[in-house]
Amino acid sequence: MSEMIEMIRLSEWIAKDRSSEEIQRQEMIDKLLSSFSVERNADVERFAHINAIPYEKANKGRTYILVDADMYPLGYFTLGLGRLEYSADIPERLWKKLRGVGDGDATVLSCILLGQLARNDGISYGKLPKGFLFDQMLSMVYRGQDILGGRLLLAECNDDVIGYYEARGFRHLYKNNNNGLNQMAMIL
Repeated sequence: MSEMIEMIRLSEWIAKDRSSEEIQRQEMIDKLLSSFSVERNADVERFAHINAIPYEKANKGRTYILVDADMYPLGYFTLGLGRLEYSADIPERLWKKLRGVGDGDATVLSCILLGQLARNDGISYGKLPKGFLFDQMLSMVYRGQDILGGRLLLAECNDDVIGYYEARGFRHLYKNNNNGLNQMAMIL
């Protein structure tokens, strides 16, 4: 890795009061998020520009931004609590494996949700090595799992990244007809 990479937890940068220091930090994080570009996925870009801060303030999850020494955003991910609902498209044997011991006839499973995962457009692998963003996200998932438990990581994704997630240990479960996103799960 050619440069230092720092991980910023968005909630630590959001203004908590109206002091000049807090306002200045809020303006800095607003600028950082608005400079994030993901042309191939408008939803991921829109989340960074518009929804990341309200999502964070509402305690729906946590967004982590990887930045270089100049505070330029390299990539980000968002983790939250999610739920996986049973679908007839999931083979019964796989559903039993996902449920694990003690969930009997459960048709809804609690899980950690990977809401967003993206590298900023134009970032070279010299600045953000291949797999580094995913590894940082997974490290935070395991930290959360260590504190709270849980056995599933759920990702919802477009068709074009199914292979990316499968190569990293996720299983494709089904395509959600309500939002058109593929439901992918990893047993932790």
